[in-house]
Amino acid sequence: MFRPVGSDSFGAPHAGPEPFDQQPLEVAATVAACRIAYEITGAPRYRTDADRAWRWLLGENDLGLALLDPKTGRCCDGLHPDRVNANCGAESVVSALLAAADMNAMELTSRLATADLNLLAPHWQTALSIDGSPETRVEKAPHA
Repeated sequence: MFRPVGSDSFGAPHAGPEPFDQQPLEVAATVAACRIAYEITGAPRYRTDADRAWRWLLGENDLGLALLDPKTGRCCDGLHPDRVNANCGAESVVSALLAAADMNAMELTSRLATADLNLLAPHWQTALSIDGSPETRVEKAPHA
């Protein structure tokens, strides 16, 4: 289960992280970092970690309560030790939207990594010459 560092920890030098208050901003930052790592390395663990953080918004968190309503896009401001913070400020909504966009981008990256690129761009063909240098040619598109 994903557990963001609680904001009660902020400003307490040399102290360990506190468990609350947890905020959607931390989810957005984690998902974004995982997306970049996945795009660079292709390592599946980054998709798994991003998914774990995303599910925090949907209720897989310390309280078992959803902060995000996928139907409306409404996202609560965070988790207190005993309840969801029912406020829905812009920062939380934007954080949820950014996390959703990054999750979608990772799905697209995954599909492109396994796709037949000739299906995606049928008029471009790239081949390697004997010495390994790339040679690219453009074929004319058929006219309808």
